[in-house]
Amino acid sequence: MRKLLYIILLSLSFTSLFVACNNDLDFTTNANDVLSFSTDTISFDTVFTTVGSSTREFKVYNNNKKALKISSVRIANAEKTGFHINVDGWGGHSSVEDIELNGKDSLSIFVEVNVNPTDKDNPILINDSIIFITNGVTQIVTLIAYGQDVYIWRGKTIDRDTLLTGQKPFLIYDSLVVAPGATLSVDQGVNFYFHDKANMLVKGCIKAKGTWDDPVVFRGDRSDELLSGLSYDLVPGQWGGIRLSSDSYDNEFDHVYIRNGTYGILSDSSDVTRLKIQLKNSVVHNVTGNLISGINYQIQAENCRLSNAGGAIVKLLGGNGRFVQCTMANYMSLSARNSASLIIKNYNVFGDNQVVLYPVEEATFLNCIIYGSWASSSSGEIVLDNEYKNTAVPAPFNHYFDYCLLGTNGEDDADFVATLWNKNPDFRYLNKKNDYKYDFRLDSISTARDYGNKNTGYQYPYDITGKSRTQDAGPDLGCYEY
Repeated sequence: MRKLLYIILLSLSFTSLFVACNNDLDFTTNANDVLSFSTDTISFDTVFTTVGSSTREFKVYNNNKKALKISSVRIANAEKTGFHINVDGWGGHSSVEDIELNGKDSLSIFVEVNVNPTDKDNPILINDSIIFITNGVTQIVTLIAYGQDVYIWRGKTIDRDTLLTGQKPFLIYDSLVVAPGATLSVDQGVNFYFHDKANMLVKGCIKAKGTWDDPVVFRGDRSDELLSGLSYDLVPGQWGGIRLSSDSYDNEFDHVYIRNGTYGILSDSSDVTRLKIQLKNSVVHNVTGNLISGINYQIQAENCRLSNAGGAIVKLLGGNGRFVQCTMANYMSLSARNSASLIIKNYNVFGDNQVVLYPVEEATFLNCIIYGSWASSSSGEIVLDNEYKNTAVPAPFNHYFDYCLLGTNGEDDADFVATLWNKNPDFRYLNKKNDYKYDFRLDSISTARDYGNKNTGYQYPYDITGKSRTQDAGPDLGCYEY
């Protein structure tokens, strides 16, 4: 992409040079005739050391009838800050001189920044400015970036018990592997930034434990914008996800934020009598595929927000799942949706129509919200698939919903108790301004407020943010207490 950009800039330079050589231009030397800019500040989000930034562009306008001669365009402290520019194809890392700009015309300025290693844990603020001098008048565009020193891991394998603490972030290329027999413990405040197509493959065990104020974060490494006003941090599919191999058990995620991958957590087929995943007080959000999925795995989730997927929010293909006080909300808008939010199946069909049964030993949902943009459709947000229940030896298919709000139509029976059928939970904010932002806390008018089973809710007296569930008429459904 960068090579392409410079090819374009090179072609632009010929046009600029032609203008610069035109001796017939009528120039103004009036000090009141100066430049205008499309912005007065160029900001970069976190820039990792030695990696460099993306390119920012802004426009310089000559709104006067006559041409202007810009004596110089330079970065004030380029050697110290690492900013460099390209002016409409004119090379020069820190300055360009004698630019001629026709009346009612414009030129583009492209800005990049490279941050030198600082060996500091906290981000550093980098300030500089681009100085324009025209007709003896000085004008300034401010430059701001946050530089962050990082540990760069390429094809890293954790082959022994390891503790990572919340110091500098980890930038992951070519995936991160936890070897069989090794346990990776991750302390609060640790941030993992995964490059395109990188994954985390856990063959041993991971125990990631943060706090609400200082979570453990797994996300993509891009912090620039896909489009103006649309940060890559809002875009799914930025990296792979976390995959747990067949022999990986007792994985713990507490106050963890996993976002913007191709998938969230994927489990390979396992012994369903052993705990595969314990997910507490965590957010898994915004993936192009399934958020939580696998074959024959055991998961326990409490106080979690599982939101926005192109596939299912949760897919249980056999196994053992228990979800308490969870919000499962699917309003995916930056990737095509192709699935209901919750899928529970006890079989799969492989090539040549070979049917393999996977017993659903338990699929329990207590005080949960399962809702999304498909709720009002004929398919709804829940698929319970027990197609081969009439075979000679059917596989178990055990599911139970107690005091839940479900985005589908139905009636209560032994498997559904005190259900709110297809009642909009009235989340606070759902991409209303096409800004791809979401707030899955409950609005004041939500029917999910105070509706939860007290016996269940009071076993988990605090919501995902630490707010008490015991101070009003009853626990709210989902992970957020109003």
